Amino acid sequence: MAGGFLKRAIPMVSAIVLLFACATGGQESLKKAEAFYKLGIAKMQEGQYQQAFVQFQKAIMYNPEDKASHYALGLVYQQFGQYKEAETEFQKAIQIDKNYSEAYNSLGLLYTKMKRYKEAEVAFQKAIANPLYLNPERAITNLGMLYYRQDRYDDAEAQFKAALRRAPEFFPAYYGLALCYRAKGLYSEAAVALEQALNLDPAVQGDRQKAFDYFNKQKLLVDSQEEKADYEALIEILYY
Repeated sequence: MAGGFLKRAIPMVSAIVLLFACATGGQESLKKAEAFYKLGIAKMQEGQYQQAFVQFQKAIMYNPEDKASHYALGLVYQQFGQYKEAETEFQKAIQIDKNYSEAYNSLGLLYTKMKRYKEAEVAFQKAIANPLYLNPERAITNLGMLYYRQDRYDDAEAQFKAALRRAPEFFPAYYGLALCYRAKGLYSEAAVALEQALNLDPAVQGDRQKAFDYFNKQKLLVDSQEEKADYEALIEILYY
């Protein structure tokens, strides 16, 4: 009887050991994934996008369900101009977390660049609809810029003002308002909105010469004619 019990017990013990080993291995994989992700973020912040790309790929290899790594990889693909791959990674992040507002926001920006305006509007609205989104002013402002791109100036103005009600010091919304007022022929209002943006923008700190230099530099860096036109318009408003 004792021998029979031992024969049954040995496989049971082996199974427990195997389960423990799997759990330990899983935890190690998650730790490695997190380490690669953090390294990727550091490389992104340094502007080393290829190095970041490699680290995020490694993070996903160890944890395919890490939404943050898929999202970050999408940002790198977008930086590379590989929009289809960026879209895929943003969508993977959203599949993992249906309430991932930052991924919806970035997907909306991507669709705006691709001139897929209806899809962009839906993506921004999904980001905004999440009551737990900590920075809804980003998606609201981006929705405003989407409307501005479509010459829907009243709708754009409403979104920029909505963003400022959420976050009164969110300077990109003031830049959007300045552009919108200029397009509507409200030049005094455009000048006031730009002044508020300049005072809040840490890149220029209220210095109009810095703003002029910054806008000209950005105009050379952006890759779309619409964005170049935005900076040209902001330079024009400086002289109102």
